[in-house]
Amino acid sequence: MLNAIEINNWFFINIVRIIFILGLSIEIVLIVNYYRETGKKAKQKNENRDLSIFSKGNIRSPLHFIPTLLTAIGILGTFWGISQGLKGIALENINDTDALLNNSTELLAGMKTAFQTSLWGLGGASLFIFILAISETLKRIRRNNLIPKIRQNSDQNTTQALINQLGNVVEKMEGLATLNAKNIGEEVATALKPIFGEIQNDLNPQRQTIENQRQELLKTLIGELKNEVIEPVVTRLDESAEMTREASHAVKELREQLAGMEAQRTAASDMMGNASDNLNGTLTNIDSMLQNTRQTAQQELENFRLNYQESLNQFFEQQNNLLEETLGKQREGLEEVVKELQRVFQEDAKNMTEQVIESMNTIQTTTKAVSDLANTTGLTSAERLAQIQEIARTLGNESKQINQAYQNLIYNFNQGLETWNENLTQYFEQANETYQQGRQESEQAAAEVCNQLNQTSQGLMSVANYLVATAEDLNNSNSNR
Repeated sequence: MLNAIEINNWFFINIVRIIFILGLSIEIVLIVNYYRETGKKAKQKNENRDLSIFSKGNIRSPLHFIPTLLTAIGILGTFWGISQGLKGIALENINDTDALLNNSTELLAGMKTAFQTSLWGLGGASLFIFILAISETLKRIRRNNLIPKIRQNSDQNTTQALINQLGNVVEKMEGLATLNAKNIGEEVATALKPIFGEIQNDLNPQRQTIENQRQELLKTLIGELKNEVIEPVVTRLDESAEMTREASHAVKELREQLAGMEAQRTAASDMMGNASDNLNGTLTNIDSMLQNTRQTAQQELENFRLNYQESLNQFFEQQNNLLEETLGKQREGLEEVVKELQRVFQEDAKNMTEQVIESMNTIQTTTKAVSDLANTTGLTSAERLAQIQEIARTLGNESKQINQAYQNLIYNFNQGLETWNENLTQYFEQANETYQQGRQESEQAAAEVCNQLNQTSQGLMSVANYLVATAEDLNNSNSNR
């Protein structure tokens, strides 16, 4: 809608500009042509020359209708803008605030077009009237300057002819100086009679020519006055009367529409006043509710924070106590296992020592028995040496087996300790991971609850700000009315 109004506004303004520029150009050409034609007529010395160009009717410009046309275009743009502004107003939506604002925007856009075209039309008409006045003034000055010169040239020509004729008469009268008065009179009468006849004959055509020129000039002036003054004035009066009737009818319709709009505006103002009061009351209640909600939310958040902090402290204390209890039990169990392992190792070591001692005693006994047996049997030294080597080999194997069993026992003990340490470390890591995960989940849940409460409070504050701004706009509109 606004684009169409702007395009038509541009259209009317450009029409005014084009007509003004064309009229100004044509008027300048007419002024130059008038100066050229009057100069030519003034230089002519023919008695039958046409001097109608110096009549007062030729001073008036033929473009006198341009201001009326510019004014008419401005008035047309005015009524068009008003009609376009009033066209988009839907009276059935007068109670709708948004529709009323849109209609007001369209009406203001149409009035903008009306005022701009009126200003351009009236301004162009006023300026062109001023240009026409300057043009007529220049033509009048030119005419007033040339008419005395034309009259002076005409008088000089007539006077010179009379002087020449009187000179001839004087020359003839000088020859009659010796005659008496009667003869002189008769001679003078006889001599002057043809001269005066010639003068009369010369004056009669001149008088007839002057009379004809005067009649022709009078007819020309009357015709030009009729064509240039009376008929345009009558036409403009008829146009003005028609435009006055149309303007009166339009003003009457506009007054009726404005009266209806005034009643609707009064009703709308009352309704908006009531709506403003209701809205103020609603906003007051909403403000109170928001204040209470904010206080309640703050209190709930504070209570939630305290409860959550207390719950976290209790949870941490419980976890610490549980962890200390579990670790204490594990430590006690580990100490018992270590003590049991030490006891078992000590017992095994003691038993192995006893077994080794018994084995050594048995070996010594066996060695002694073998030695005794050798001594008894009387074995040779070579045989004894072989037996001793066999016995030493057997003892070495037994000692190796004992060392291997002892190393296996130590290896198994170390493996058990490592497995126990790995299981204990894994348990500690799982307990720590479970504790950290529970703590993060509780913190994330608390953060989500706080964010939701924050978003809810921000939404309530946005609604409150919107309602307050709406109430202020309504109050401002009511105060402007």
